[in-house]
Amino acid sequence: MTFPLMLCAMIALFSGLHFGRRFAQAHRDGGNIVLPALAHGVIAAPLMVLTVLMDPTEAGLLWMAVALTALMSLAL
Repeated sequence: MTFPLMLCAMIALFSGLHFGRRFAQAHRDGGNIVLPALAHGVIAAPLMVLTVLMDPTEAGLLWMAVALTALMSLAL
């Protein structure tokens, strides 16, 4: 994994953890849970597109790693 791809995965991880915490707080307080999930999607979607464009592997599957990182960190 190259440095830019690792950076995309790390940004997706920290974005998911940050907005996942906000999602949990909104869920607990009865607030709007759509905004944190949408904000994370706005950050994670371009990262996945960027990963698809920069992926050096022949199969082009590293974007799935970034997507999985984004979803798992939001779920945590």
